[in-house]
Amino acid sequence: MATAIEPPPALTPEAVAVTPELETCYDNFFPAEIFKATDGVYVARGYNRDNPVMIESQGGLIVVDPGESIPAAQFVKAAFNIHLDNIFDKKRLIRW
Repeated sequence: MATAIEPPPALTPEAVAVTPELETCYDNFFPAEIFKATDGVYVARGYNRDNPVMIESQGGLIVVDPGESIPAAQFVKAAFNIHLDNIFDKKRLIRW
């Protein structure tokens, strides 16, 4: 008969002071925004822990680093759609 295994205790790391430079860098991620880097290239900053990039090409859309999870990627896709007039409905997503 198998016995239940107790899960490990939750990890609670010790709080560490943050340098002012790092805190300023963090603050630059908010509020979340979609911005145009150059023609056909857009960046989603502040929506995830990464900065997803969407490239609009003649053949469709390329998304680089869409998010750390499927829900995060869906959230960024919705943000791109809101800010770029439903672009995912108008162009196909190129999958590699």
